[in-house]
Amino acid sequence: MIKSGKGLGKKPAHIAAAASSQDVIWQAIRELKTFTTTDLICHIAGTKYTGINDHTVKSYVQRLMRGHYLTVIDSTRVRGHCVVNTYQLRKDPGIHAPRLDKYGNESVMGVGRACMWRVMKIVDEFDANELAALASTDTTSVKLSEAKNYIGHLHRAGYLHCTRLAKNSGGLARYKLIPSKNTGPRPPQVQRVHSIYDPNLAQVVWPKSHTEVLIDALK
Repeated sequence: MIKSGKGLGKKPAHIAAAASSQDVIWQAIRELKTFTTTDLICHIAGTKYTGINDHTVKSYVQRLMRGHYLTVIDSTRVRGHCVVNTYQLRKDPGIHAPRLDKYGNESVMGVGRACMWRVMKIVDEFDANELAALASTDTTSVKLSEAKNYIGHLHRAGYLHCTRLAKNSGGLARYKLIPSKNTGPRPPQVQRVHSIYDPNLAQVVWPKSHTEVLIDALK
């Protein structure tokens, strides 16, 4: 039996498109509910989304299993040595894909960025040190390096305005969230493909140029 979360149901049409692979896989799982990995891969292949390989699908299914979002309801041995599992959605928290580490636990990085995004929307302005301190909780510790990294990406993506440049004496640059970029409750995601995906808009909002990627690689 599926454990339902709040706000279940289809994603509104204006945000139906998902850019991250986990969002696409999660959307497919919620549509199928019962499936094998082959079913899931074929279902995704029949959509407009491309670039999601079989390994990515299988890896996310395993993380969902470890996080108790899925359960195995049948195992069939094929050709004597290969076992094909049939999975069923067990826990459905809603349209937003669970962000999990390889052990099935909620991603600490995702929690930290959610805390930083929340702080950015509340305070008037901040530097990296203040952001790390304000975003840290009893259960989540945000490092200064993480705050600097997230600020840097959001600034280049046009989400933050620099109100004061860094000082040679060591003072950190100060920033504030641009009001029009307060897109919603979910934090913009820095993706491995050198882009920023805003789940509130369901779109990639900042692809890095080839030159910027090369510059970052040389740092």
